[in-house]
Amino acid sequence: MLGAILRNWYVLILIPAIFFSLAYLATHRIQDVYASRCQILLRAQETYDYQSQISRGLGLSNRSGGYEYTAGQMKIIKSTTILDDVIDSLDLNVSYFIVGRIRVTELFQHVPFEVEYNKFSKPVFGQRFDLSIQTADSYRLQYEVDGVSKDKVFRFEELVLDDGLYLRVKKATSITGRNIDTYKDARYQFQITSDNRLLNKLKSAISVSNIDFTSIIEVTLKDEIPERAVKVLERIASTYIQTTIQGQTDINKNTLKYIDKQLREITEIINSIEDELENYKEEKEILSLSREEESQFGLLADLESEEKAQQMQLNSL
Repeated sequence: MLGAILRNWYVLILIPAIFFSLAYLATHRIQDVYASRCQILLRAQETYDYQSQISRGLGLSNRSGGYEYTAGQMKIIKSTTILDDVIDSLDLNVSYFIVGRIRVTELFQHVPFEVEYNKFSKPVFGQRFDLSIQTADSYRLQYEVDGVSKDKVFRFEELVLDDGLYLRVKKATSITGRNIDTYKDARYQFQITSDNRLLNKLKSAISVSNIDFTSIIEVTLKDEIPERAVKVLERIASTYIQTTIQGQTDINKNTLKYIDKQLREITEIINSIEDELENYKEEKEILSLSREEESQFGLLADLESEEKAQQMQLNSL
């Protein structure tokens, strides 16, 4: 037994070395995932809340209002409206990659070209396009259409309509004839993701939580590129703040219009009561009314006002 082991000593060294190499390659190919966080302080509601006013008038408490408001804002942050704005403003549909000897690394910034596309182009979504820069004015594009490999050369800024595509590749200003050799050796890839798929991916990567007993919500985003995670969180926060301010402004404007309308109607009622009083005095040919008659007209005015107030509450409900 010992003799057999000594005769095959190289196997004892070779097998661990092979497994170590495979493990190293596997772990090196695994994409790192980072988590970025931001916190948003919720402002107190500054709009006129008819429901809370009525609830207090009826003697009902509104203790859960704060929690319900916070929970609602947490859902708004992950809403389609907010995330669609983030996707469009940061051009997240197009992903860029650089191909290395062992792994393919995704890039977010410092890409020497930019891809524009048409969302109605069928072969665009989902597949990887291989791109290599040939000259300061041209590039090579490799892709597949219906299982057939394509290998073509196009000029930068040229609209690519071949094989049902609708693409335009713009080069960065850093590419010139003098430094073209630094880009020719690199191999790039890009992939275009549809809005729906990217939206679902972004929603699954975002988590929103409330810090206990505070009006602060924390947004966490997991991403392979930390710089992109920071940019996305900054855009989510700014879009949420702008949307919230605009919503409060619209509510306050509509409330003000409603109050102005009610004031005009109440003013018209008061004026009509005064006209009735004057007409009554003219019909009776008297210069002044008795205290009792004045009190009756005053009571009539109060009843009219009370009726209008009740109608306002009914409209609010």
